[in-house]
Amino acid sequence: MRNSTFLIFTLLILCFRTFAQETTVAADSAAPVSNAGPFKISFPVQPGWNVVKEGQKLEFEVKTTGGTGTRSSFALIQGREEGIQFDSLGRFSWTPSFDFVDRLSNTRTLQLIFEARNDKNERVNQAVELRAEHVNRPPVVGELKPFYVRYNTQNTYTIESSVIKDEDGDPVVIVPINDEMPEGAKLTAQGEFTWKPS
Repeated sequence: MRNSTFLIFTLLILCFRTFAQETTVAADSAAPVSNAGPFKISFPVQPGWNVVKEGQKLEFEVKTTGGTGTRSSFALIQGREEGIQFDSLGRFSWTPSFDFVDRLSNTRTLQLIFEARNDKNERVNQAVELRAEHVNRPPVVGELKPFYVRYNTQNTYTIESSVIKDEDGDPVVIVPINDEMPEGAKLTAQGEFTWKPS
């Protein structure tokens, strides 16, 4: 009888330990602990990622970190300018036009507000500044009238101001390249060309 009491007692202890271990595992798996941290929007980290010159394309991808969700969608909720493309996957693209920055300012700052939402309905907004830099385009010279030169005579030709255009609105000054002009020829800042070939 002593052996059977010992056997029953040992069996009860083993059953109790097994039950206690199963209960602990079930309690641990029922309530997962989230170490995700706060829901945030992340932007590129390399220097100058938010600087673009007029006429050049700026592209980057917005992502999220933290939160309890697994999928995020994005929106641009403030600051949209002409030509900005931003999709719900976080892909941004923009080519500022050549008249976006005033030629006297040299730079223009654009503030945008991005929003991200995840599938657990967590939401976050973040403001970002983009800096556009002015690009000075060279003046464009259209087609000039033919210029006929007479030998041993003072020849004068005036370049009409209407054929020279600066798309940035800069004042146009004509500067001669003396090494490439014929000997004795002169060109004024107003576009008057004089030459007496001999």
